Amino acid sequence: MIKTGSDEWDNVKVKLLGNAKLTDELQNKDMGDITSGQASRAKAKMNALKKEAFMKEALENGQEYVEAVRAKSVPCAGLFNWCLATEECYEIFRDVEPKRKKAEAMRIKSETSAAQLKAIKEQVAALNASLAILNKTKAEKVAILTELEDTAARMARRLNAASKLITGLAGEQQRWTSDTITFKEDKFKLVGDCLSASAFLSYCGPFNMVLREKMIFHDWKPDLIKKGIPNKDDFKLETFLTNDVEVSKWASEGLPTDELSVQNGILTSSASRWPLCIDPQMQAVQWIKEKEKKNNLLVMTFNTDGFVKRLENAIKFGQSVLFEGLDTELDPIIDPVLEKNITKEAGVEVL
Repeated sequence: MIKTGSDEWDNVKVKLLGNAKLTDELQNKDMGDITSGQASRAKAKMNALKKEAFMKEALENGQEYVEAVRAKSVPCAGLFNWCLATEECYEIFRDVEPKRKKAEAMRIKSETSAAQLKAIKEQVAALNASLAILNKTKAEKVAILTELEDTAARMARRLNAASKLITGLAGEQQRWTSDTITFKEDKFKLVGDCLSASAFLSYCGPFNMVLREKMIFHDWKPDLIKKGIPNKDDFKLETFLTNDVEVSKWASEGLPTDELSVQNGILTSSASRWPLCIDPQMQAVQWIKEKEKKNNLLVMTFNTDGFVKRLENAIKFGQSVLFEGLDTELDPIIDPVLEKNITKEAGVEVL
């Protein structure tokens, strides 16, 4: 607004009061038009004004600088307030303007780089299109080659398998002949073996290993031989009533692998009624809990609240039930379950 001449009030007054657009210029002042020299001069004038006696007196009385100026002249207070705001804006502008210019330069550089990137992408797209055509042609040729190689490999495998089969059949004939004889013998002796296994399941459960062997191999088998009932000389309960896979599965579930434990596992799994386990070492309980986990095993005692209703629901929904801590007598209320007193009413099985 006052770019030339003296900063003295007489010169300023003439130029300001003679400017009809003073208000518009004040409202629309561009910080970019202020030079560093003008800013320094204005700042020096403001600092000098703040050192005036009336300004110090106002400050000591707790008044702002603007209030002190307003006491002298209301229009000057507005101009003074504008000067304070402009001084603050200029300081901010001086800090922001270099960053704005740098941002503008970076924007121009970014637009240039974007244009270059677009051109590069177009070139890459054209190259990718050409590459796709070449890859398609290559894939077609590779597919044909792969099909031919697979056909050749398949024919070679079939020829090799046929050769091995022919060679192997010649060696297997003797084993098959021997197995056929063994199967016929086992089939013939199956009656006595089934009788021994059935007797074991029915009567041997309460006894220890010594008595079981005595009953099966010293009492029953000689009686079978005496009565002329065919049975195998090398009969073993562990191989007749179960197999290695099932025994391994029981072992993974916590059942020991000794002969007695395997027999107890057979009795527990194959008994036609229910197993009563006398288990001071808690091995059977741990095994049963792990084995029946998949059937949502329900563990109770006869002192469990509502055990009858829970047993009824378990039977209804196919859950396994384990009663622990039994006394010498069982609650007679579960006798129908233990005795499997199942009847049919209107075509529905009822217990």
